[in-house]
Amino acid sequence: MTTTQDQGSTDRFGYEWSNYTEIIPEYEGQFLKWVSPLTKEDFKGKSVLDGGCGIGRNSYWPLTYGASSVTAFDFDTRTV
Repeated sequence: MTTTQDQGSTDRFGYEWSNYTEIIPEYEGQFLKWVSPLTKEDFKGKSVLDGGCGIGRNSYWPLTYGASSVTAFDFDTRTV
């Protein structure tokens, strides 16, 4: 049985990031849903902090929208 705690563990995320290492276009829509009501234009010229960045998938999109910088960090050394 999987518990809620197991679903968000560093082991689970480290495993997933080591197996899903590509940033594919389909992830952009997911990112935009997560940051709604922000739009692509809202990132232009801004500094962004991505805590728990994994492979940096959600750091990538703001940069493509014109963010001036992104600071990204993660606890799991498999992803940094």
